[in-house]
Amino acid sequence: MMPAKKLRRYFFWATVIIVLLIVEFFLYHSYMKMTVVANGEALVLRKGSTVKRALAVKSIALKRGDLLDRDGRLVGRGKGGYPVILLNGRRAHLTYKLKQSDKIAVYSGQDLHERVSRKIEVTKPPVDVNGRGSFVAVTRHGVPGLKEVEIGEKSRKVFSEKIIREPSPTIIGRFDKQAPKIALTFDDGPSPLTPQVLAILQEKKVPAAFFVVGLQIKKHPEILRRVAEAGYDVGNHTFSHSFLSQATFQEIARELGQNEDLIKKITGKNSHWFRPPGGLFSSLLLDTAAAKGYNFILWSVDPNDWVQSNSALIEGSVVQETRPGSVILLHDGGGNQLGTVLALAGIIDNLRAKGYTFVSLDELYASP
Repeated sequence: MMPAKKLRRYFFWATVIIVLLIVEFFLYHSYMKMTVVANGEALVLRKGSTVKRALAVKSIALKRGDLLDRDGRLVGRGKGGYPVILLNGRRAHLTYKLKQSDKIAVYSGQDLHERVSRKIEVTKPPVDVNGRGSFVAVTRHGVPGLKEVEIGEKSRKVFSEKIIREPSPTIIGRFDKQAPKIALTFDDGPSPLTPQVLAILQEKKVPAAFFVVGLQIKKHPEILRRVAEAGYDVGNHTFSHSFLSQATFQEIARELGQNEDLIKKITGKNSHWFRPPGGLFSSLLLDTAAAKGYNFILWSVDPNDWVQSNSALIEGSVVQETRPGSVILLHDGGGNQLGTVLALAGIIDNLRAKGYTFVSLDELYASP
């Protein structure tokens, strides 16, 4: 039997040899080199390296192609085809582990042309306005046109257009009445100067219409109430004095509706006259106002009193420009309208002296 001391020595060296063999095994497999080929060049890597590692060592970038329009112009850089990685002639992923003598080939993404779609578009009918009077109405509704267009899906570039149907115009008529009657109107109130205007009109026994703005009504509800209680017409001039010639139906309905609600709340009555700020309008605005029960009114005499403060010039301009059937535009809000207030009595007296009769918009509209 082997002595215990010799047996312990035997087990010690056996253990050392086994540990060394294990260390050698892991060192061999961890640091063993292999040769692969990347884009035609030999590359020495550790065994078990991935395709991604090989590309990083060779600084091979994965470049995506560009997106071009049909004419070859750049639409989106790096928005084209994806790069392709081939390993031994077959598509491979970046995480694929390489083996000895593997061959990697990397191809940049191809430039692609965007798709071109063909669709039918509706073209709005043009608008023809005939006349220069105060009263406005659509006399004939137009018919939209149709066209076929080819358009790039990314660039939105139109490559071709083909007319399928030409649009026919919407005809809008503007006219004045010819009777020796005229109407006074005031815009952009109510304001602190409105009571002075009311006092002159009541003293002279002259009817008038006040086209009010919602934001001003909120500031001076009691003044609007006085206007209505005195028997004067109240017209809608939008809630926020917005220009609506390019507005959508929803925007128009909101501006008219919010203001109408305020007018009804303060006066107890619905207004039936509408005047657009700036006199700007579209066929959609006309149709929407008509659908809501409004008569559409502009003006035929405008002394620009919203920028002109000289009362003599305001008065002279109105008296000189007024004709039978005229609708006179003045302002009781929107700025300092003291010049208008000072000119008002002279305007009334001079026009009456010329044989004109002041009437309400309703009576003027009903005149021949």
